[in-house]
Amino acid sequence: MQELPDIPEKSAYIIDGMAMLQSLHDSTFQTFSELAECILKKILSLLNRKQEMHCVVMVFDRYDNTQSIKDMERQRRGASGGKATHVITGNTNVPNYRKYMRSNGNKSALCKFVSNYIVTAAPQRLHPDDSIILAGGFDQGEEVKSICTAGVSRLTSLYSNQEEADTRIVLHAIHLAESYSRIIVRSDDTDVQVLLIYYASKGMFGSSLVYMHAGHGMRERFIPINKVAKNLGKDMSSCLPACHSLTGCDTTSSLYRIGKTTAFNKQKNNIKELKDLAHFGLSSSLEDSLAIARKFALLLYGNRIKDNGQMCTNLDELRFIIASTTDASSANLPPTEDAFEQHVKRCMYQTAIWCRSHMPNPPLWSPIGKGWIVRDGAIEPVLFTKPPAPTEVRDITHLYCKDANCGEGGTCQCLSVGLPCTEFCTCCGECRNVLQNEPEEPDI
Repeated sequence: MQELPDIPEKSAYIIDGMAMLQSLHDSTFQTFSELAECILKKILSLLNRKQEMHCVVMVFDRYDNTQSIKDMERQRRGASGGKATHVITGNTNVPNYRKYMRSNGNKSALCKFVSNYIVTAAPQRLHPDDSIILAGGFDQGEEVKSICTAGVSRLTSLYSNQEEADTRIVLHAIHLAESYSRIIVRSDDTDVQVLLIYYASKGMFGSSLVYMHAGHGMRERFIPINKVAKNLGKDMSSCLPACHSLTGCDTTSSLYRIGKTTAFNKQKNNIKELKDLAHFGLSSSLEDSLAIARKFALLLYGNRIKDNGQMCTNLDELRFIIASTTDASSANLPPTEDAFEQHVKRCMYQTAIWCRSHMPNPPLWSPIGKGWIVRDGAIEPVLFTKPPAPTEVRDITHLYCKDANCGEGGTCQCLSVGLPCTEFCTCCGECRNVLQNEPEEPDI
C-alpha cells in the first residue's frame, strides 16, 4: 500500500456513497439500522486527527431520472426495476443483500434511509471542528446537508440537478478547495480520475492538493492529481474527457480491442493534431466534432494509403482497405461512418455533461436525438441509421436468407454454400447450429 503523505494539512475526504454501500459484506449486519450504523462508523473512522481529516463528504447517485443514459449500463450489470421491493424500517432484517442491491428502487430507498440515519445519529458523535456532508441521498435529489455538533444545515449553494455521483464529487471537491488544503477522493472509477485531472489542469482546485484514493489491499494507492495534470500538460489534460468517452465509458461503447493504454499513447503522440478535442461536445459543432473524432479514430485503427497514394479520409475507406487487403475479422474493422456518427453524438452528450461538473445546475438536455431513442418506454442507443449492407451484396454472397423455415436446414441459402448465418441474415439462427453440429469429413 502506498501511504498518504504525512503532512499537517487540513483535509477533506469525499466518498462515492453507492460504492461504499456495495462494498459492505452482509456478515457485518442483520437489520437496516445495523447496516446504516456500519456506514456511519466508517465515516467517523475517517475523521482522523493524525491526518488532519476534518470533513467527510458522501455523494450518492440519483435514480429519479426517467430518461437516464446510464439505464443500459445498469441493466447490463443486472439492475432491475424502479420500485423498491421492501419497505425499510430500522428493525427490519436486510434480505439477501446482493440480490436486494440489484434493484434501482431498493438502492434509492437505501440511500435515503442511510442518509436520514446519519443526519439523526451523527451530531452527538462528532468532534466540534468536524463535519459530514451528504448529497443525493434525500427525497429531494438536489438537496445537500451539512452535519456538525451544532446540528444540521442545508448547503443550498451546492443543491444540484446532476444525476451522477461522479460529477457531483468534482463539484464538491471544487467547493472544498476553498477551505481545505488537501482533498482526498475515494474512487476506483476512471471517469472520476479523468475529471479530476481535467479540472486540476484548469486550476479549479486552487492551491489545494488533490489525491485520488484508489485500489484495495496491495494495490491501494494515492494518486497525486495535481502532479499528474502538470506532467501531462494542459493540452493532454483538456482532451482527456473527449478521448475517454470516444474509447468507451459507462454510457458509450468501446472500440473493439482498442484499449485505454493504446488510446492514451495515440493521443499523447499526436496531441498537436488532436488538440481540438478540448472543444469536443462543448463549443464545437457536430460537423467539427465529427472531423476531430474521425481523425482520432483513423489513428487508432492505423490509417492506410489508398490506390491513389492518398491517406484514407474517412472510416468507410479505411474499412474497405483493411477488409480487402487483410484477413481481419469483421469485429476488428473500423465502424462505418454512419455508425460512427451516432457514436460521436453520444460521446458529445456525455463529454458536455462531464465538462460542466463545476456547475451545480448545468443545463439539462434530452438525450433523444443525440444518439439515443426511446423504444417501448426505455432509452436505448441508435447503433446505425443505414442498412448494414446493400441488399444486392447480401443476395450475391448468399448471406441473406429468404427462407423463414431455414431451421429445417433443407433450403437455407447460407447452409447450402457452407456459410454460417451472419448479422445480415433474417433467419432464426438455427442454420448456424446445424453447421456447428455437422460431423467433420473423415481424413483420406
